[in-house]
Amino acid sequence: MFKASQEFFLGFAIPRAYGRTLITLIPKKDCPKSFDDYMPISLSTFMSKVNTKILACREVRLSCAYYSGPVQEPLGSNSTKAANLLMANLRGSTLSVLINGQPAAYFPMTRGVKQGDPLSPLLFIIASEGLSRLLNRSMEESHIHHYNMGSVKFPGHLTYTDDIMIFTKGDSINLLKLKKLLDEYSSDSGQVINLAKSKFYVKDTTTGSQLKNMEKILAMHKGTLPFTYLGATNCKGQLKKHHCGNLLDHFDKHIHSWYSKTLNQMGRIILIKHVLSSIPLHILAMHSLPVFVINLLHARMANFFWGRRHDNQLHHWKSWKRLCQPSTACGLGIKDLQTLQQAQSINLWWRMKHDTGVWANTMRAIYMRKGTIKEKLTDSSTWKRICRVHSYAVTHITDSVQPPLWDGKPFSSKSTLTSLYDGIPSRLSCKYIWHKAQTPKIQIFQWKAFMNCLPFLELTKCFGSSFPSQCPLCKQAKDSLDHTLGNCKFGYQVWKYFGTLIEAPLTTANLKLNQIFISWWFSGDTFSFKGVLRIILPGVIAWHL
Repeated sequence: MFKASQEFFLGFAIPRAYGRTLITLIPKKDCPKSFDDYMPISLSTFMSKVNTKILACREVRLSCAYYSGPVQEPLGSNSTKAANLLMANLRGSTLSVLINGQPAAYFPMTRGVKQGDPLSPLLFIIASEGLSRLLNRSMEESHIHHYNMGSVKFPGHLTYTDDIMIFTKGDSINLLKLKKLLDEYSSDSGQVINLAKSKFYVKDTTTGSQLKNMEKILAMHKGTLPFTYLGATNCKGQLKKHHCGNLLDHFDKHIHSWYSKTLNQMGRIILIKHVLSSIPLHILAMHSLPVFVINLLHARMANFFWGRRHDNQLHHWKSWKRLCQPSTACGLGIKDLQTLQQAQSINLWWRMKHDTGVWANTMRAIYMRKGTIKEKLTDSSTWKRICRVHSYAVTHITDSVQPPLWDGKPFSSKSTLTSLYDGIPSRLSCKYIWHKAQTPKIQIFQWKAFMNCLPFLELTKCFGSSFPSQCPLCKQAKDSLDHTLGNCKFGYQVWKYFGTLIEAPLTTANLKLNQIFISWWFSGDTFSFKGVLRIILPGVIAWHL
Protein backbone atom coordinates (compact mmCIF):
# COMPACT_ATOMS: atom_id res chain seq x y z
CA MET A 1 0.00 0.00 0.00
CA PHE A 2 2.92 2.32 0.75
CA LYS A 3 4.37 1.78 -2.72
CA ALA A 4 0.95 2.21 -4.34
CA SER A 5 0.56 5.60 -2.63
CA GLN A 6 4.02 6.64 -3.80
CA GLU A 7 3.10 5.71 -7.37
CA PHE A 8 -0.09 7.79 -7.12
CA PHE A 9 1.87 10.93 -6.18
CA LEU A 10 4.33 10.20 -9.00
CA GLY A 11 1.45 10.34 -11.48
CA PHE A 12 0.61 6.66 -12.00
CA ALA A 13 -3.05 5.68 -12.31
CA ILE A 14 -4.44 3.92 -9.24
CA PRO A 15 -5.75 0.32 -9.59
CA ARG A 16 -9.43 -0.02 -10.39
CA ALA A 17 -10.24 -2.00 -7.23
CA TYR A 18 -8.41 0.63 -5.19
CA GLY A 19 -11.10 3.26 -5.73
CA ARG A 20 -14.27 1.20 -5.88
CA THR A 21 -17.03 2.52 -3.64
CA LEU A 22 -20.45 1.15 -2.74
CA ILE A 23 -23.35 3.53 -2.05
CA THR A 24 -26.14 2.48 0.28
CA LEU A 25 -29.31 4.48 0.87
CA ILE A 26 -30.26 5.06 4.50
CA PRO A 27 -33.85 6.32 5.10
CA LYS A 28 -34.05 9.70 6.82
CA LYS A 29 -37.53 9.02 8.19
CA ASP A 30 -40.09 6.28 8.61
CA CYS A 31 -41.93 5.16 5.47
CA PRO A 32 -39.77 6.94 2.84
CA LYS A 33 -41.61 7.70 -0.40
CA SER A 34 -38.98 9.28 -2.66
CA PHE A 35 -35.23 9.48 -3.14
CA ASP A 36 -35.24 12.75 -1.20
CA ASP A 37 -36.16 10.72 1.88
CA TYR A 38 -32.90 8.73 1.68
CA MET A 39 -29.36 9.66 2.66
CA PRO A 40 -26.59 8.20 0.45
CA ILE A 41 -23.72 6.75 2.48
CA SER A 42 -20.45 5.82 0.75
CA LEU A 43 -18.71 2.60 1.73
CA SER A 44 -15.13 3.17 0.59
CA THR A 45 -12.06 1.01 1.02
CA PHE A 46 -9.46 2.04 3.55
CA MET A 47 -6.81 2.19 0.82
CA SER A 48 -8.77 4.77 -1.19
CA LYS A 49 -8.79 7.18 1.75
CA VAL A 50 -5.02 7.07 2.32
CA ASN A 51 -4.16 9.20 -0.72
CA THR A 52 -6.95 11.70 -0.12
CA LYS A 53 -5.93 12.01 3.54
CA ILE A 54 -2.38 12.90 2.47
CA LEU A 55 -3.77 15.37 -0.05
CA ALA A 56 -6.01 16.94 2.59
CA CYS A 57 -3.14 17.29 5.08
CA ARG A 58 -0.33 18.40 2.75
CA GLU A 59 -2.01 20.05 -0.21
CA VAL A 60 -4.48 22.31 1.61
CA ARG A 61 -3.41 25.51 -0.13
CA LEU A 62 -2.99 23.88 -3.52
CA SER A 63 -6.20 21.89 -3.65
CA CYS A 64 -8.30 25.00 -4.27
CA ALA A 65 -7.13 24.73 -7.89
CA TYR A 66 -9.81 22.05 -8.23
CA TYR A 67 -12.20 24.87 -9.10
CA SER A 68 -11.88 27.31 -11.95
CA GLY A 69 -13.51 30.42 -13.31
CA PRO A 70 -15.08 33.06 -11.06
CA VAL A 71 -14.90 30.81 -7.97
CA GLN A 72 -11.15 30.22 -8.27
CA GLU A 73 -10.33 33.84 -9.07
CA PRO A 74 -11.01 35.33 -5.62
CA LEU A 75 -8.93 32.59 -4.00
CA GLY A 76 -5.90 33.40 -6.09
CA SER A 77 -4.67 29.84 -6.69
CA ASN A 78 -2.91 28.55 -9.77
CA SER A 79 -1.47 25.13 -8.91
CA THR A 80 -1.55 22.60 -11.76
CA LYS A 81 0.05 19.82 -9.70
CA ALA A 82 -2.66 19.79 -7.04
CA ALA A 83 -5.38 19.91 -9.69
CA ASN A 84 -3.83 16.94 -11.53
CA LEU A 85 -3.64 14.89 -8.34
CA LEU A 86 -7.23 15.67 -7.47
CA MET A 87 -8.46 14.82 -10.95
CA ALA A 88 -6.45 11.58 -10.92
CA ASN A 89 -8.16 10.62 -7.68
CA LEU A 90 -11.53 11.50 -9.23
CA ARG A 91 -10.91 9.45 -12.39
CA GLY A 92 -9.73 6.46 -10.36
CA SER A 93 -12.97 6.24 -8.37
CA THR A 94 -16.00 4.24 -9.46
CA LEU A 95 -19.36 3.95 -7.75
CA SER A 96 -22.00 1.26 -7.43
CA VAL A 97 -25.38 1.47 -5.71
CA LEU A 98 -26.37 -1.34 -3.37
CA ILE A 99 -29.83 -2.59 -4.34
CA ASN A 100 -31.32 -5.11 -1.91
CA GLY A 101 -27.82 -5.72 -0.60
CA GLN A 102 -26.32 -6.46 -4.03
CA PRO A 103 -24.05 -4.02 -5.94
CA ALA A 104 -25.25 -2.85 -9.34
CA ALA A 105 -23.00 -1.97 -12.27
CA TYR A 106 -20.14 0.41 -11.52
CA PHE A 107 -20.13 3.89 -13.06
CA PRO A 108 -17.47 6.65 -13.01
CA MET A 109 -17.61 9.80 -10.90
CA THR A 110 -18.05 13.04 -12.81
CA ARG A 111 -17.76 15.66 -10.07
CA GLY A 112 -17.07 16.04 -6.39
CA VAL A 113 -15.64 13.44 -4.03
CA LYS A 114 -17.09 10.56 -2.09
CA GLN A 115 -19.09 11.14 1.07
CA GLY A 116 -16.80 10.48 4.04
CA ASP A 117 -13.70 11.22 1.98
CA PRO A 118 -11.08 13.31 3.87
CA LEU A 119 -11.06 15.75 0.94
CA SER A 120 -14.81 16.25 1.01
CA PRO A 121 -15.05 18.87 3.80
CA LEU A 122 -11.92 20.64 2.57
CA LEU A 123 -13.19 21.11 -0.96
CA PHE A 124 -16.63 22.04 0.29
CA ILE A 125 -15.16 24.78 2.49
CA ILE A 126 -13.09 26.07 -0.42
CA ALA A 127 -16.18 26.23 -2.61
CA SER A 128 -18.19 27.93 0.15
CA GLU A 129 -15.38 30.44 0.63
CA GLY A 130 -15.53 31.19 -3.07
CA LEU A 131 -19.28 31.84 -2.86
CA SER A 132 -18.82 33.99 0.24
CA ARG A 133 -16.19 36.15 -1.44
CA LEU A 134 -18.26 36.49 -4.60
CA LEU A 135 -21.21 37.74 -2.55
CA ASN A 136 -19.04 40.14 -0.54
CA ARG A 137 -17.40 41.58 -3.65
CA SER A 138 -20.74 41.96 -5.45
CA MET A 139 -22.20 43.86 -2.50
CA GLU A 140 -19.11 46.01 -1.96
CA GLU A 141 -19.23 47.03 -5.62
CA SER A 142 -23.02 47.62 -5.34
CA HIS A 143 -23.67 45.08 -8.06
CA ILE A 144 -26.03 43.43 -5.56
CA HIS A 145 -27.51 45.70 -2.91
CA HIS A 146 -27.40 45.07 0.83
CA TYR A 147 -30.51 44.82 2.95
CA ASN A 148 -31.10 48.42 4.03
CA MET A 149 -30.27 49.04 7.71
CA GLY A 150 -29.67 52.77 7.42
CA SER A 151 -26.24 53.86 8.59
CA VAL A 152 -25.50 50.46 10.15
CA LYS A 153 -23.38 48.16 8.01
CA PHE A 154 -25.28 44.88 8.12
CA PRO A 155 -23.65 41.58 7.02
CA GLY A 156 -24.62 40.53 3.51
CA HIS A 157 -24.88 36.83 4.34
CA LEU A 158 -24.37 34.17 7.01
CA THR A 159 -23.11 30.71 6.14
CA TYR A 160 -22.46 27.50 8.02
CA THR A 161 -21.56 24.25 6.18
CA ASP A 162 -24.26 23.86 3.50
CA ASP A 163 -26.69 26.42 4.96
CA ILE A 164 -26.56 30.04 3.81
CA MET A 165 -28.74 33.03 4.63
CA ILE A 166 -28.48 36.06 2.30
CA PHE A 167 -29.74 39.54 3.27
CA THR A 168 -30.56 41.67 0.23
CA LYS A 169 -33.10 44.04 -1.29
CA GLY A 170 -36.16 42.50 -2.91
CA ASP A 171 -36.50 44.46 -6.14
CA SER A 172 -36.59 42.47 -9.38
CA ILE A 173 -33.28 43.71 -10.82
CA ASN A 174 -31.42 42.92 -7.61
CA LEU A 175 -32.93 39.43 -7.36
CA LEU A 176 -32.10 38.68 -11.01
CA LYS A 177 -28.46 39.59 -10.38
CA LEU A 178 -28.39 37.40 -7.27
CA LYS A 179 -29.96 34.47 -9.12
CA LYS A 180 -27.40 34.82 -11.92
CA LEU A 181 -24.53 34.79 -9.41
CA LEU A 182 -25.88 31.66 -7.71
CA ASP A 183 -26.35 29.93 -11.07
CA GLU A 184 -22.76 30.73 -12.06
CA TYR A 185 -21.53 29.37 -8.75
CA SER A 186 -23.51 26.15 -9.22
CA SER A 187 -22.19 25.74 -12.75
CA ASP A 188 -18.53 26.25 -11.79
CA SER A 189 -18.48 24.36 -8.48
CA GLY A 190 -20.87 21.54 -9.33
CA GLN A 191 -22.85 22.22 -6.15
CA VAL A 192 -26.52 22.50 -7.05
CA ILE A 193 -28.77 24.57 -4.81
CA ASN A 194 -31.75 22.60 -3.55
CA LEU A 195 -34.52 25.02 -4.52
CA ALA A 196 -37.21 22.75 -3.06
CA LYS A 197 -35.75 23.26 0.42
CA SER A 198 -34.85 26.93 -0.09
CA LYS A 199 -37.15 29.76 1.01
CA PHE A 200 -37.20 33.54 0.88
CA TYR A 201 -38.64 35.76 3.60
CA VAL A 202 -40.16 39.22 3.26
CA LYS A 203 -41.96 41.70 5.46
CA ASP A 204 -45.73 41.43 5.98
CA THR A 205 -46.52 44.48 3.83
CA THR A 206 -45.27 42.83 0.62
CA THR A 207 -48.07 42.61 -1.95
CA GLY A 208 -49.23 39.43 -3.66
CA SER A 209 -47.96 40.51 -7.08
CA GLN A 210 -44.52 41.21 -5.63
CA LEU A 211 -44.46 37.75 -4.03
CA LYS A 212 -45.35 36.04 -7.31
CA ASN A 213 -42.60 37.96 -9.09
CA MET A 214 -40.05 36.95 -6.44
CA GLU A 215 -41.10 33.29 -6.63
CA LYS A 216 -40.73 33.37 -10.41
CA ILE A 217 -37.27 34.94 -10.33
CA LEU A 218 -35.80 32.86 -7.48
CA ALA A 219 -37.66 29.62 -8.36
CA MET A 220 -38.38 29.05 -4.68
CA HIS A 221 -41.39 29.51 -2.41
CA LYS A 222 -41.98 32.13 0.25
CA GLY A 223 -41.28 30.99 3.79
CA THR A 224 -43.14 31.97 6.95
CA LEU A 225 -41.86 32.77 10.40
CA PRO A 226 -40.83 31.09 12.58
CA PHE A 227 -38.29 28.86 10.85
CA THR A 228 -35.42 26.74 12.10
CA TYR A 229 -31.84 27.65 11.20
CA LEU A 230 -28.92 25.62 12.58
CA GLY A 231 -31.22 23.96 15.09
CA ALA A 232 -32.56 27.18 16.62
CA THR A 233 -35.94 28.82 16.08
CA ASN A 234 -35.88 32.17 14.29
CA CYS A 235 -38.93 34.31 14.95
CA LYS A 236 -39.95 37.94 15.06
CA GLY A 237 -39.65 39.37 18.55
CA GLN A 238 -39.43 37.27 21.68
CA LEU A 239 -39.68 33.49 21.66
CA LYS A 240 -43.18 32.35 22.63
CA LYS A 241 -44.52 29.14 24.11
CA HIS A 242 -45.94 27.89 20.81
CA HIS A 243 -42.51 28.27 19.17
CA CYS A 244 -41.01 25.61 21.46
CA GLY A 245 -42.99 22.59 20.28
CA ASN A 246 -39.98 21.01 18.55
CA LEU A 247 -37.87 21.42 21.68
CA LEU A 248 -40.46 19.70 23.87
CA ASP A 249 -40.90 16.91 21.31
CA HIS A 250 -37.13 16.42 21.22
CA PHE A 251 -37.12 16.02 25.01
CA ASP A 252 -40.01 13.56 24.96
CA LYS A 253 -38.43 11.48 22.19
CA HIS A 254 -35.27 10.94 24.24
CA ILE A 255 -37.06 10.27 27.51
CA HIS A 256 -39.54 7.78 26.06
CA SER A 257 -36.73 5.78 24.45
CA TRP A 258 -34.81 5.68 27.75
CA TYR A 259 -37.81 4.46 29.74
CA SER A 260 -37.66 1.23 27.74
CA LYS A 261 -34.16 0.55 29.11
CA THR A 262 -33.15 -0.60 32.59
CA LEU A 263 -31.47 2.44 34.12
CA ASN A 264 -30.62 3.13 37.74
CA GLN A 265 -30.83 6.65 39.08
CA MET A 266 -27.12 7.31 38.62
CA GLY A 267 -27.49 6.45 34.94
CA ARG A 268 -30.44 8.82 34.71
CA ILE A 269 -28.41 11.61 36.31
CA ILE A 270 -25.71 11.17 33.66
CA LEU A 271 -28.29 11.32 30.85
CA ILE A 272 -29.91 14.43 32.36
CA LYS A 273 -26.56 16.21 32.78
CA HIS A 274 -24.99 15.37 29.45
CA VAL A 275 -27.96 14.93 27.09
CA LEU A 276 -31.18 16.58 28.26
CA SER A 277 -29.54 19.66 29.77
CA SER A 278 -27.54 20.24 26.58
CA ILE A 279 -30.51 20.05 24.18
CA PRO A 280 -31.72 23.66 24.75
CA LEU A 281 -28.22 25.19 24.95
CA HIS A 282 -28.19 26.28 21.31
CA ILE A 283 -31.59 27.94 21.69
CA LEU A 284 -30.57 29.59 24.98
CA ALA A 285 -27.62 31.18 23.17
CA MET A 286 -30.11 32.97 20.88
CA HIS A 287 -33.34 33.38 22.84
CA SER A 288 -34.73 33.61 26.34
CA LEU A 289 -36.98 30.62 26.86
CA PRO A 290 -40.39 31.41 28.36
CA VAL A 291 -40.61 30.56 32.07
CA PHE A 292 -43.52 28.22 31.33
CA VAL A 293 -41.37 26.18 28.91
CA ILE A 294 -38.45 26.07 31.37
CA ASN A 295 -40.79 24.75 34.06
CA LEU A 296 -42.10 22.10 31.65
CA LEU A 297 -38.56 20.95 30.84
CA HIS A 298 -37.67 20.86 34.54
CA ALA A 299 -40.77 18.78 35.25
CA ARG A 300 -39.88 16.31 32.50
CA MET A 301 -36.33 15.90 33.82
CA ALA A 302 -37.55 15.55 37.41
CA ASN A 303 -40.12 12.91 36.43
CA PHE A 304 -37.45 11.02 34.51
CA PHE A 305 -35.02 11.11 37.44
CA TRP A 306 -37.56 9.83 39.98
CA GLY A 307 -38.98 7.32 37.47
CA ARG A 308 -42.44 8.83 37.37
CA ARG A 309 -44.65 8.12 34.35
CA HIS A 310 -48.32 8.36 33.51
CA ASP A 311 -48.87 4.76 34.58
CA ASN A 312 -47.30 5.07 38.04
CA GLN A 313 -47.37 7.49 40.96
CA LEU A 314 -43.76 7.63 42.14
CA HIS A 315 -43.09 10.62 44.37
CA HIS A 316 -40.48 13.34 44.07
CA TRP A 317 -38.57 13.04 47.33
CA LYS A 318 -36.76 16.36 46.85
CA SER A 319 -37.56 19.49 44.88
CA TRP A 320 -35.93 20.11 41.52
CA LYS A 321 -34.34 23.26 42.92
CA ARG A 322 -32.55 21.12 45.50
CA LEU A 323 -31.33 18.65 42.87
CA CYS A 324 -29.83 21.53 40.88
CA GLN A 325 -27.57 22.57 43.76
CA PRO A 326 -23.83 21.86 43.26
CA SER A 327 -22.69 18.42 44.36
CA THR A 328 -20.52 20.13 47.00
CA ALA A 329 -23.71 21.50 48.58
CA CYS A 330 -25.55 18.15 48.72
CA GLY A 331 -27.16 18.61 45.33
CA LEU A 332 -26.74 16.46 42.25
CA GLY A 333 -24.86 19.03 40.19
CA ILE A 334 -27.58 19.27 37.52
CA LYS A 335 -27.57 22.66 35.80
CA ASP A 336 -30.77 24.63 36.23
CA LEU A 337 -31.99 25.93 32.85
CA GLN A 338 -32.73 29.36 34.30
CA THR A 339 -29.11 29.59 35.46
CA LEU A 340 -27.84 28.34 32.10
CA GLN A 341 -29.95 31.01 30.40
CA GLN A 342 -28.40 33.70 32.57
CA ALA A 343 -24.93 32.34 31.80
CA GLN A 344 -25.67 32.53 28.07
CA SER A 345 -26.83 36.13 28.53
CA ILE A 346 -23.49 36.92 30.17
CA ASN A 347 -21.71 35.26 27.24
CA LEU A 348 -23.60 37.57 24.87
CA TRP A 349 -22.65 40.57 27.05
CA TRP A 350 -18.99 39.55 26.95
CA ARG A 351 -19.00 39.09 23.17
CA MET A 352 -20.70 42.44 22.68
CA LYS A 353 -18.10 44.17 24.89
CA HIS A 354 -14.88 42.46 23.79
CA ASP A 355 -15.42 40.56 20.54
CA THR A 356 -14.55 42.00 17.14
CA GLY A 357 -16.72 39.68 15.05
CA VAL A 358 -19.58 40.57 12.74
CA TRP A 359 -22.30 40.08 15.36
CA ALA A 360 -20.55 42.17 18.03
CA ASN A 361 -19.76 45.02 15.62
CA THR A 362 -23.37 45.08 14.40
CA MET A 363 -24.80 45.13 17.94
CA ARG A 364 -22.49 47.96 18.98
CA ALA A 365 -23.34 49.95 15.85
CA ILE A 366 -27.08 49.63 16.47
CA TYR A 367 -27.35 49.99 20.25
CA MET A 368 -24.12 51.55 21.58
CA ARG A 369 -23.80 54.71 19.53
CA LYS A 370 -23.39 56.72 22.74
CA GLY A 371 -21.24 54.07 24.43
CA THR A 372 -23.85 53.20 27.07
CA ILE A 373 -25.73 49.97 27.71
CA LYS A 374 -29.37 50.87 28.34
CA GLU A 375 -32.60 49.07 27.59
CA LYS A 376 -35.48 50.66 25.68
CA LEU A 377 -38.95 49.30 25.08
CA THR A 378 -38.44 49.00 21.32
CA ASP A 379 -35.08 47.22 21.54
CA SER A 380 -34.64 43.61 20.47
CA SER A 381 -35.01 40.81 22.99
CA THR A 382 -31.31 39.96 22.61
CA TRP A 383 -30.23 43.49 23.56
CA LYS A 384 -32.61 43.43 26.52
CA ARG A 385 -30.94 40.22 27.75
CA ILE A 386 -27.56 41.95 27.58
CA CYS A 387 -28.81 45.02 29.45
CA ARG A 388 -30.36 42.94 32.24
CA VAL A 389 -27.08 41.20 33.12
CA HIS A 390 -24.90 44.30 32.66
CA SER A 391 -25.00 45.40 36.31
CA TYR A 392 -24.10 41.88 37.45
CA ALA A 393 -21.35 41.36 34.88
CA VAL A 394 -19.45 44.60 35.55
CA THR A 395 -18.89 43.55 39.18
CA HIS A 396 -17.03 40.40 38.08
CA ILE A 397 -14.88 41.75 35.25
CA THR A 398 -11.36 43.16 35.54
CA ASP A 399 -10.65 45.60 32.69
CA SER A 400 -7.25 46.74 33.95
CA VAL A 401 -5.49 43.84 32.22
CA GLN A 402 -5.63 42.56 28.65
CA PRO A 403 -7.38 40.35 27.91
CA PRO A 404 -9.93 41.18 30.63
CA LEU A 405 -10.45 38.63 33.40
CA TRP A 406 -13.63 37.23 34.92
CA ASP A 407 -13.25 36.79 38.70
CA GLY A 408 -9.48 36.80 38.21
CA LYS A 409 -9.53 34.04 35.59
CA PRO A 410 -9.84 33.90 31.79
CA PHE A 411 -13.46 34.23 30.74
CA SER A 412 -15.27 30.98 29.88
CA SER A 413 -18.72 29.45 30.20
CA LYS A 414 -17.45 27.41 33.14
CA SER A 415 -16.20 30.48 35.02
CA THR A 416 -19.55 32.19 34.41
CA LEU A 417 -21.51 29.28 35.87
CA THR A 418 -19.12 29.11 38.82
CA SER A 419 -19.78 32.76 39.65
CA LEU A 420 -23.55 32.23 39.41
CA TYR A 421 -23.34 29.42 41.97
CA ASP A 422 -21.09 31.40 44.33
CA GLY A 423 -22.53 31.94 47.79
CA ILE A 424 -23.95 28.43 48.15
CA PRO A 425 -22.18 26.93 51.20
CA SER A 426 -20.30 23.66 50.70
CA ARG A 427 -20.58 20.67 53.02
CA LEU A 428 -17.52 18.60 53.87
CA SER A 429 -19.55 15.39 53.93
CA CYS A 430 -20.32 15.83 50.20
CA LYS A 431 -16.64 15.29 49.45
CA TYR A 432 -17.05 11.71 50.70
CA ILE A 433 -20.56 11.12 49.38
CA TRP A 434 -19.28 11.60 45.82
CA HIS A 435 -15.77 10.25 46.45
CA LYS A 436 -14.30 8.68 43.31
CA ALA A 437 -13.56 5.46 45.22
CA GLN A 438 -17.31 4.89 45.68
CA THR A 439 -19.34 3.05 43.08
CA PRO A 440 -22.12 5.12 41.44
CA LYS A 441 -24.85 2.99 43.04
CA ILE A 442 -23.44 3.61 46.53
CA GLN A 443 -22.92 7.31 45.80
CA ILE A 444 -26.60 7.91 45.04
CA PHE A 445 -27.62 5.76 48.04
CA GLN A 446 -25.43 7.82 50.39
CA TRP A 447 -26.86 11.03 48.97
CA LYS A 448 -30.39 9.75 49.63
CA ALA A 449 -29.43 8.77 53.18
CA PHE A 450 -27.99 12.21 53.97
CA MET A 451 -30.89 14.00 52.28
CA ASN A 452 -33.49 11.80 54.03
CA CYS A 453 -34.83 10.44 50.74
CA LEU A 454 -35.06 6.76 51.71
CA PRO A 455 -38.61 5.35 52.10
CA PHE A 456 -38.81 4.95 55.86
CA LEU A 457 -42.01 5.44 57.81
CA GLU A 458 -41.45 9.03 58.98
CA LEU A 459 -41.09 10.16 55.36
CA THR A 460 -43.73 7.99 53.65
CA LYS A 461 -46.37 9.35 56.04
CA CYS A 462 -45.94 12.74 54.38
CA PHE A 463 -47.18 11.19 51.12
CA GLY A 464 -50.15 9.46 52.72
CA SER A 465 -48.57 5.98 52.62
CA SER A 466 -48.47 3.62 55.58
CA PHE A 467 -46.14 0.66 55.99
CA PRO A 468 -45.32 -1.64 58.94
CA SER A 469 -43.29 0.40 61.40
CA GLN A 470 -41.42 -2.51 62.98
CA CYS A 471 -37.68 -2.88 62.34
CA PRO A 472 -37.25 -5.83 59.93
CA LEU A 473 -34.00 -6.88 61.68
CA CYS A 474 -34.68 -6.86 65.40
CA LYS A 475 -38.51 -7.00 65.18
CA GLN A 476 -38.68 -4.77 68.27
CA ALA A 477 -37.95 -1.10 67.70
CA LYS A 478 -39.61 1.31 65.32
CA ASP A 479 -38.37 1.17 61.74
CA SER A 480 -36.37 4.33 60.96
CA LEU A 481 -33.30 5.42 59.04
CA ASP A 482 -31.04 5.84 62.08
CA HIS A 483 -32.23 2.71 63.89
CA THR A 484 -32.49 0.17 61.06
CA LEU A 485 -29.24 1.11 59.34
CA GLY A 486 -27.25 2.12 62.41
CA ASN A 487 -28.47 1.42 65.94
CA CYS A 488 -30.31 -1.87 65.56
CA LYS A 489 -28.58 -4.56 67.63
CA PHE A 490 -28.05 -6.70 64.54
CA GLY A 491 -26.82 -3.78 62.48
CA TYR A 492 -24.60 -2.63 65.35
CA GLN A 493 -22.82 -6.00 65.34
CA VAL A 494 -22.11 -5.60 61.63
CA TRP A 495 -20.69 -2.11 62.11
CA LYS A 496 -18.61 -3.32 65.07
CA TYR A 497 -17.24 -6.33 63.16
CA PHE A 498 -16.06 -4.38 60.13
CA GLY A 499 -14.90 -1.46 62.27
CA THR A 500 -12.59 -3.77 64.20
CA LEU A 501 -11.14 -5.22 60.99
CA ILE A 502 -10.22 -1.86 59.46
CA GLU A 503 -9.53 0.02 62.72
CA ALA A 504 -12.46 2.40 62.28
CA PRO A 505 -13.95 4.44 65.15
CA LEU A 506 -16.22 2.30 67.29
CA THR A 507 -19.89 3.16 67.06
CA THR A 508 -21.87 3.85 70.20
CA ALA A 509 -25.55 3.63 70.93
CA ASN A 510 -27.91 6.38 69.79
CA LEU A 511 -25.55 7.71 67.11
CA LYS A 512 -27.31 8.91 63.99
CA LEU A 513 -26.44 7.25 60.71
CA ASN A 514 -24.80 10.35 59.23
CA GLN A 515 -22.62 10.64 62.37
CA ILE A 516 -21.41 7.05 61.88
CA PHE A 517 -20.65 7.78 58.25
CA ILE A 518 -18.74 10.98 59.02
CA SER A 519 -16.67 9.43 61.83
CA TRP A 520 -15.51 6.63 59.52
CA TRP A 521 -14.89 8.97 56.58
CA PHE A 522 -12.84 11.45 58.61
CA SER A 523 -10.62 8.63 59.87
CA GLY A 524 -10.03 7.35 56.34
CA ASP A 525 -7.31 8.20 53.86
CA THR A 526 -6.18 7.26 50.37
CA PHE A 527 -2.65 6.22 51.37
CA SER A 528 -3.44 2.86 52.95
CA PHE A 529 -5.73 -0.03 52.14
CA LYS A 530 -7.59 0.20 55.45
CA GLY A 531 -7.88 3.96 55.05
CA VAL A 532 -9.61 3.53 51.68
CA LEU A 533 -11.93 0.90 53.16
CA ARG A 534 -12.96 3.34 55.91
CA ILE A 535 -14.17 5.63 53.10
CA ILE A 536 -15.89 2.92 51.06
CA LEU A 537 -17.44 0.57 53.63
CA PRO A 538 -19.99 2.86 55.39
CA GLY A 539 -22.09 3.12 52.24
CA VAL A 540 -21.67 -0.57 51.41
CA ILE A 541 -22.69 -1.70 54.91
CA ALA A 542 -25.73 0.58 55.01
CA TRP A 543 -26.71 -0.51 51.47
CA HIS A 544 -26.75 -4.20 52.41
CA LEU A 545 -28.52 -3.58 55.72
